[in-house]
Amino acid sequence: MSCLKKAAALSFFIYALVVSPSGIAWSGAGHDWIARQASAHLSNDSRAYYQRLAAQLQPQFLAPPTAKRGGDALAYLARFPDQMRSLSLEDVFARYDADVPAALRVFANDDTANWHYHNNVQPAANASHCHFRNHGRLVDRLKKIDAVLASRAAPLSLTQEAILTAFAIHLIQDVHQPLHTFTRLLPSCKHDLGGNRYCVQKGLVGQCKQSLHRLWDGGFGVFESDISVAVGKQNTFSLEPKQWADESLRYYAPIYNEKVWQDESRGRAIVDERVAQAVQRLHAFLSLRQLNAANK
Repeated sequence: MSCLKKAAALSFFIYALVVSPSGIAWSGAGHDWIARQASAHLSNDSRAYYQRLAAQLQPQFLAPPTAKRGGDALAYLARFPDQMRSLSLEDVFARYDADVPAALRVFANDDTANWHYHNNVQPAANASHCHFRNHGRLVDRLKKIDAVLASRAAPLSLTQEAILTAFAIHLIQDVHQPLHTFTRLLPSCKHDLGGNRYCVQKGLVGQCKQSLHRLWDGGFGVFESDISVAVGKQNTFSLEPKQWADESLRYYAPIYNEKVWQDESRGRAIVDERVAQAVQRLHAFLSLRQLNAANK
């Protein structure tokens, strides 16, 4: 691995230590948990493939593949896009001596911060007169990334494939965090940034110690559990991020209901449902994407 790649890996590690989690879908532990659950059901060939991809971005994964390292590699790929949020797409690829794939060059100068959410707006009382523009790009960008990964027309380098796969893994997880798929529109016509402006616990001097968004990122204890999510065998898979985002609308009322989020068991039940779907869909995506890569 080049000196540039080693320096990039170190800078990303430092960034991960200081980045604020308030805008991250699922906590870092949550992204790890979902990735490891999906990895546990992958074939040995699939785990080895994703470890090779992770090794393009982080040298620790150059060691021979094992079941444990396969889970660690997938967890690393899952966290990678949150470390890139402040960079343009071109800068992300440049850090690894790679070019943005031709089909994505139209986004080369964009940072990727708004790739992590898609806001279905839900107006509060007396806000029906407001106009709202969804700036979230999760649905659109995930579909485009998947199309590039699936295409046989323009071969990708292993590094390009690693970066795009990391984004796909992460965004599939993100779209199952309800507060990355809807936001509450207030009578002032401002929205609450997917619960980031909704304070559930105040700190000193009136500052917000914990937002509604961050509360749900934490997963109500699910990510500290050792339960195993079952996955079915699928011969086909359709990536439908808009459909998955729309599924979360049924959780809007309970998530904004104080009685629900003060009752950990009720909050956990919602998280259980969404992360189980995330694990199952991520597993299907990873299995079929590896087969697609092997057959190219």
